Amino acid sequence: MLKLLRADLKRTAFFMLALTLLIALSAGFGMFVSLTERAIKDGSAKAADRFDLLIAAAGSKTQLVLSVVFLDQSALGAISGERYKEIANDPRTLWAAPLAFGDYYDGSPVIGTNAVLINAANSASLTGRVFENAREAVAGAKTGLKIGDRFTPIHGLIGQADARTHKGVSYRVVGSVSFGDAWDRAILVPIESIWSAHGLGRSFSSRQNLDHDEVFPVSAIVVKPKTIAGAYELRSAYNANGTQAAFPAEVLTALYGVLGDISAALEKIAFAARIAAIVVTAIAVTLYIGLKRRHIAALRAFGANARRVFLVILIGASALAIAGMALGVALARAAAWLAANQIAATQNFEAIVTFEAQDFAPLLTQFAILLVALSIACAFSFRYCASYYLKDSF
Repeated sequence: MLKLLRADLKRTAFFMLALTLLIALSAGFGMFVSLTERAIKDGSAKAADRFDLLIAAAGSKTQLVLSVVFLDQSALGAISGERYKEIANDPRTLWAAPLAFGDYYDGSPVIGTNAVLINAANSASLTGRVFENAREAVAGAKTGLKIGDRFTPIHGLIGQADARTHKGVSYRVVGSVSFGDAWDRAILVPIESIWSAHGLGRSFSSRQNLDHDEVFPVSAIVVKPKTIAGAYELRSAYNANGTQAAFPAEVLTALYGVLGDISAALEKIAFAARIAAIVVTAIAVTLYIGLKRRHIAALRAFGANARRVFLVILIGASALAIAGMALGVALARAAAWLAANQIAATQNFEAIVTFEAQDFAPLLTQFAILLVALSIACAFSFRYCASYYLKDSF
């Protein structure tokens, strides 16, 4: 039987390759759509996980989440330092970290904050230590900076009209941290040094201990509530009087809802692709049996029983389908990885392509249809082949 299969494969190699590619493309397209959509949603949701509650000046909650979670470069309004101290000292707050945006170094945002935000991250991801004075910095893993490097930030991005170098301000990198999200591109420095560089508070011309009592306006505040109930109370309390509070996960869910039309369109495309895959499978079976008709007739004429011939055809067709579907899965994963990471790169989060059991259900359906269609086609072909062979032979 193996000799029969091998000889058959050599004789029809080009046709088999074409059918394999046809099945691969039909099976892979629907999976590509599903994998890409899930990778984008999961990646963006994971990036927002470590931010429980964000508070900033009144404005767009979507912009607040994009600016803090994904480090979008759009400016936020300022919230007073007194309001930050009020939130940090609130009995419902476990910890609060101020954020000050606006400075950059080599394209990476230089963010003023406190050590609490870094310590709250996975400590295993920190190499070196957290800054202890106004001239020290902790660099994200993807900034290109390493421990011991020195840099001078600029206000704004190079090319912007108001961009200028902060003369006399330099930092030494004392730690490197990986958050696994957009913040890997950020450089974290004491917020006191940001205030000082912008003419607020005292000058830090030399290494001095940080003054935690003097506070000035901040861009946003990351809040870790003590309890879930406290989180809702804080959100309610600071959604008024010139401030806004938002749960990033909730804002993203609402954003996914706004994008629901796109998601629905993708689902329809995926469904259409699966229908196309079934049609392609039926066509492939028809073409396969048509190609094998003379071969089946010859085997039957030389005395091979129907079960043996059907087994040869079944193994060949199954191998063809499995190879096509496996190639389709590989192509779908590669294409989804490229597409999801291209989109994720624009919003600064990491998209991870993962498989779920439900992704393979359409393939199993497609394979089952192939077996059923193959059985029916073989049954008709067996009856036809004997007369066909005899007619051509005499």
